Amino acid sequence: MEYKDYYATLGVNRTASEKEIKSAYRRLARQYHPDVNKDPKATDRFKLINEAYEVLRDPKKRVKYDQLGSDWERVEREQEFARQYQTQGQGPAGFGDFSDFFNAFFAGEGGFSGFSGFEGTRGRTATAARRGEDIEHPLDVTLEEAARGGERTIQTEVPETCPTCGGSGYVAERRQVKGQTLMEGVTCPTCGGQGVRPTRRQLRVTIPAGVTEGSRIRVKGEGQRGGEHGDLYLRVHLLPHPQFAAKGRDLYTAVPVFDDQAVLGDEVVVPSLTGQLQLRVPAGSQTGKVFRLKGKGLPGLKGGVPGDLYATLEIRVPDTITPEISSLYERLRDARKG
Repeated sequence: MEYKDYYATLGVNRTASEKEIKSAYRRLARQYHPDVNKDPKATDRFKLINEAYEVLRDPKKRVKYDQLGSDWERVEREQEFARQYQTQGQGPAGFGDFSDFFNAFFAGEGGFSGFSGFEGTRGRTATAARRGEDIEHPLDVTLEEAARGGERTIQTEVPETCPTCGGSGYVAERRQVKGQTLMEGVTCPTCGGQGVRPTRRQLRVTIPAGVTEGSRIRVKGEGQRGGEHGDLYLRVHLLPHPQFAAKGRDLYTAVPVFDDQAVLGDEVVVPSLTGQLQLRVPAGSQTGKVFRLKGKGLPGLKGGVPGDLYATLEIRVPDTITPEISSLYERLRDARKG
């Protein structure tokens, strides 16, 4: 099996922290997501990035990967195969009834007492398939969707536990040797020994009102398929907005006012995600002054406390200077000098 350097895939060193790995994954997932990057090679790159992250973000998987390389899952499947087919009944004695490969690989595992109870010649495991793993998938969300909530159709590709081998990657095959029926472990013909097979699905998902950057939306039963399906977690990434910046549930925006409005005071309009708001600018306000509009940010999840909207004044001068405006400014200049 070709070695895959997951650290190089994410662009981190082997001593990278969990935070560094997560940060690298988010950056690369946004860059190579098929919905954003139309390069034909982006899809394969995106799959490899997700594969690397799923291993390195899990401390147990990461230790096994560091010890065994990218082939660590095959080792586990072969051990699982041994456990699945070990019985306490009558049958061929000893470990020598397996192929030479299993003899070499499982040396020292304690041997087997035999095989019994198989239906058919291949493809039936002695234990039920294990629960499928949970899968995480990035989801780009606009601020308007975050504020109002809504539904979205998305395309996902997740590994499905192989129905033939139950995720072990191997099946049992009967063969006759000197009048005895022996069971031999062979590579699963359905998944090629991987234990899983990729499945592309189209899902209709609900985005709750009030999600923020990094929120996770759980879609039950849409993760890896197994005896019990895993869950799909959609990791929210808020897309940039031309008018607002978001920090948690709080929103930030700029409010342009003319110099006379700042000097004399005035009622000005402040944009929000739910419509226009009125703001009283006191006389003598300076550029950069920040006004807090309580509760006008992103809503709270499930009726929780909403964020606030912060409006920052930007004082401007007229774009067009008419003779009348020029005369007024000259009088203002003279008065200031006096």
